[in-house]
Amino acid sequence: MTTTVTITHNGASLQVSGAYFRGYASSLEEPGAPDTFEVATVTDSGVDVMHLHDDSALDEIAALALDAYFGYQAHQRQEAAEHRRAVDAFWNSSGVAA
Repeated sequence: MTTTVTITHNGASLQVSGAYFRGYASSLEEPGAPDTFEVATVTDSGVDVMHLHDDSALDEIAALALDAYFGYQAHQRQEAAEHRRAVDAFWNSSGVAA
Protein backbone atom coordinates (compact mmCIF):
# COMPACT_ATOMS: atom_id res chain seq x y z
CA MET A 1 0.00 0.00 0.00
CA THR A 2 1.46 3.34 -1.05
CA THR A 3 1.56 6.08 1.56
CA THR A 4 2.48 9.72 1.09
CA VAL A 5 4.00 11.75 3.92
CA THR A 6 5.34 15.29 4.05
CA ILE A 7 8.82 15.89 5.43
CA THR A 8 11.27 18.77 5.61
CA HIS A 9 14.71 18.04 4.19
CA ASN A 10 17.38 20.76 3.89
CA GLY A 11 14.73 23.44 4.32
CA ALA A 12 12.46 22.11 1.58
CA SER A 13 9.01 20.64 2.18
CA LEU A 14 8.92 17.35 0.28
CA GLN A 15 6.13 14.87 -0.36
CA VAL A 16 7.48 11.34 -0.16
CA SER A 17 5.47 8.41 -1.47
CA GLY A 18 6.38 4.85 -0.77
CA ALA A 19 5.62 1.77 1.27
CA TYR A 20 6.20 0.92 4.91
CA PHE A 21 7.69 -2.46 5.67
CA ARG A 22 7.60 -3.77 9.23
CA GLY A 23 10.86 -5.18 10.47
CA TYR A 24 11.31 -8.37 12.43
CA ALA A 25 13.47 -9.58 15.27
CA SER A 26 16.51 -11.75 14.73
CA SER A 27 16.38 -15.49 15.25
CA LEU A 28 18.87 -18.31 15.04
CA GLU A 29 18.27 -18.55 11.28
CA GLU A 30 17.64 -14.91 10.35
CA PRO A 31 19.57 -11.76 11.30
CA GLY A 32 16.40 -9.67 11.56
CA ALA A 33 15.54 -6.42 9.83
CA PRO A 34 14.52 -2.94 10.97
CA ASP A 35 11.32 -1.16 9.99
CA THR A 36 11.82 0.59 6.67
CA PHE A 37 10.08 3.05 4.37
CA GLU A 38 10.81 2.24 0.73
CA VAL A 39 10.74 5.51 -1.20
CA ALA A 40 9.01 5.42 -4.60
CA THR A 41 8.81 9.15 -5.41
CA VAL A 42 9.97 12.45 -3.95
CA THR A 43 8.18 15.59 -5.09
CA ASP A 44 8.45 19.28 -4.28
CA SER A 45 5.35 21.32 -5.18
CA GLY A 46 4.20 18.49 -7.45
CA VAL A 47 7.50 18.27 -9.35
CA ASP A 48 9.48 15.02 -9.18
CA VAL A 49 12.84 15.80 -7.57
CA MET A 50 13.99 12.29 -6.76
CA HIS A 51 16.72 12.40 -9.42
CA LEU A 52 18.24 15.47 -7.70
CA HIS A 53 19.16 13.49 -4.58
CA ASP A 54 22.09 11.11 -4.21
CA ASP A 55 21.85 7.76 -2.41
CA SER A 56 22.94 9.26 0.91
CA ALA A 57 20.25 11.94 0.74
CA LEU A 58 17.64 9.35 -0.28
CA ASP A 59 18.59 7.25 2.76
CA GLU A 60 18.08 10.31 4.96
CA ILE A 61 14.77 11.08 3.24
CA ALA A 62 13.64 7.48 3.79
CA ALA A 63 14.49 7.74 7.51
CA LEU A 64 12.58 11.03 7.80
CA ALA A 65 9.64 9.50 5.92
CA LEU A 66 9.63 6.53 8.33
CA ASP A 67 9.50 8.92 11.29
CA ALA A 68 6.66 10.85 9.62
CA TYR A 69 4.82 7.59 8.90
CA PHE A 70 5.04 6.57 12.57
CA GLY A 71 3.77 10.02 13.56
CA TYR A 72 0.85 9.65 11.16
CA GLN A 73 0.03 6.20 12.55
CA ALA A 74 0.13 7.54 16.14
CA HIS A 75 -2.17 10.39 15.11
CA GLN A 76 -4.61 7.92 13.52
CA ARG A 77 -4.63 5.77 16.68
CA GLN A 78 -5.27 8.86 18.81
CA GLU A 79 -8.19 9.94 16.61
CA ALA A 80 -9.67 6.44 16.73
CA ALA A 81 -9.38 6.37 20.53
CA GLU A 82 -11.04 9.79 20.83
CA HIS A 83 -13.85 8.67 18.53
CA ARG A 84 -14.35 5.50 20.58
CA ARG A 85 -14.47 7.52 23.82
CA ALA A 86 -17.07 9.85 22.27
CA VAL A 87 -19.21 6.90 21.15
CA ASP A 88 -18.93 5.28 24.57
CA ALA A 89 -19.84 8.55 26.30
CA PHE A 90 -22.89 8.90 24.04
CA TRP A 91 -24.11 5.39 24.79
CA ASN A 92 -23.38 5.73 28.50
CA SER A 93 -25.29 9.02 28.71
CA SER A 94 -28.27 7.63 26.81
CA GLY A 95 -28.70 4.70 29.20
CA VAL A 96 -28.59 2.20 26.32
CA ALA A 97 -25.90 -0.49 26.18
CA ALA A 98 -23.68 -0.32 23.10
